[in-house]
Amino acid sequence: MWEDPKTALVQSALMSSKVACGKPPAPGSTSDDGDKPKPMRTSAEMEVDPERIEILLARQQLLSKRQDLKVELDPFSPVVTWQEADFQCHLVPMLACKKPDHTAGLGDNISGTGVAYHRIQKKSEANN
Repeated sequence: MWEDPKTALVQSALMSSKVACGKPPAPGSTSDDGDKPKPMRTSAEMEVDPERIEILLARQQLLSKRQDLKVELDPFSPVVTWQEADFQCHLVPMLACKKPDHTAGLGDNISGTGVAYHRIQKKSEANN
């Protein structure tokens, strides 16, 4: 069982937006070595450009037909969690890039970031 799935999901959603639609590095923040390829900045060094993104999720969502569970999304706390049978479910809106700079490798970045922010919880801890 994952210890902190919400943080992992939020960071994964942000990472894809940072890579596809991030602000360029500030002048002087990277060395200019001519034609040498520049290493990718870390997630902490990247920012999402708010002018280039949009949220593709309606304010009101039907989360479970079986439970007739509807929710109004709060833009200041957009992660929604609910229980569906034996599963704990989480909904995190994605920030869609209107004009992406990069698209290759986004899925790998999303998955890798999610795994990096997860910590596995021991079975005995999960049952408490």
